Amino acid sequence: MPRWRAKAAVSARMRRVRSSGSKMEREFAAALRGAGIPFRRQYPALGRPDFVILKPRVAIFCDSRFWHGYRWTRHSGKFGTNAELWIQKIEGNRRRDRLVNRGLRERGWRVLRFWEHQISRDPGKCVVKVLAAIRGGRQAPPG
Repeated sequence: MPRWRAKAAVSARMRRVRSSGSKMEREFAAALRGAGIPFRRQYPALGRPDFVILKPRVAIFCDSRFWHGYRWTRHSGKFGTNAELWIQKIEGNRRRDRLVNRGLRERGWRVLRFWEHQISRDPGKCVVKVLAAIRGGRQAPPG
């Protein structure tokens, strides 16, 4: 395949990546609803959490393994082209995630982050952590 076609295919694939409404988010929303937990999506707080529970101020993020760098090292990705661009992108996302966590906590929010594999394997376990945060339990460790 000529290089320009490969670039066009990658561009088309990347345009389909959405920041909200993913399968992982739909599964998590269903689990929250099943537990009777009222929530809002894409709340306009720092970092735009995927879900928030307003009264106890719990912000929830659903992070994909690739974009948020699960078990990330500079050499963990297998990038066909533009490796440096992807490394900078993922490391920038991880930096931003840490800043958002800190900023929300400073503003009185409890912050929970779940990896996509945690949600897909056992959404109930994630909901238990949410319930603990709602009840004012100790702040859950990330991931």
